[in-house]
Amino acid sequence: MKDKKMNFPRLVFSNWFDLRRKIQENPGMSVTPKSISDALNLTVGSVYANIFPALRHFELVDNSGNLTELGKDWADDDKYKDICLQLIENTYPVELINDIHDPINNRSLVTEWFLRKTNSKMNIIQQMTSTYLLLCKADASYEPHEKKPLPKPVPPVLKLRKKRTIAVETKPEVAVKEAEIVHAPSPVAVEPAPVEKQAVYEAKSTTQPRNPQININVQIKISSDISLEQIDMLFSGMGKYLVGR
Repeated sequence: MKDKKMNFPRLVFSNWFDLRRKIQENPGMSVTPKSISDALNLTVGSVYANIFPALRHFELVDNSGNLTELGKDWADDDKYKDICLQLIENTYPVELINDIHDPINNRSLVTEWFLRKTNSKMNIIQQMTSTYLLLCKADASYEPHEKKPLPKPVPPVLKLRKKRTIAVETKPEVAVKEAEIVHAPSPVAVEPAPVEKQAVYEAKSTTQPRNPQININVQIKISSDISLEQIDMLFSGMGKYLVGR
């Protein structure tokens, strides 16, 4: 095979298998960019850029958007493996096929080969590598969208919090018989006896300071010619004015 530009097909796995499934459901469907975009729920621009060029490069679709005989066999699971081998022989150089005998387990070697031959950006080279390995696997049972059964929900495990134990010093309990329990009478206010009040009053009174005492000395000279009657009147007057008696 002659490949002047050394340009190789690249596409996405899911688009590859989804389109095959749509063709199997409707073998007479048109394979134009518009019909592919409707079938795969993609934009027409995305189909033009990522899907339709690879289909034309593999010669699975003609210029009118119809499946070729090779394309019809490509959609058939029983013929899929042989068609993949034919697509490899029709599309890729013998150098790649012969130099890398086990490409599935030597992906890095396939990537290096495309890098040397195309000198493209790494993301494009990775897509070329994936497309080539897709054909090498030739597995029609591959389901990129296969939904695996969801695991049964596991009931949540309740984590019990550990109770914190605090050591508290307690007094030993004493067993008391019901017959031995004696209820103490309620306290009654008792007034102090009058004697106690008197004692308190006297104690207070003794602590109070006493009034100061005044001593007055009076000297009286009595003449010898005064009568007794006059002396009594003199002392009586003194007691009245000095002592207050």
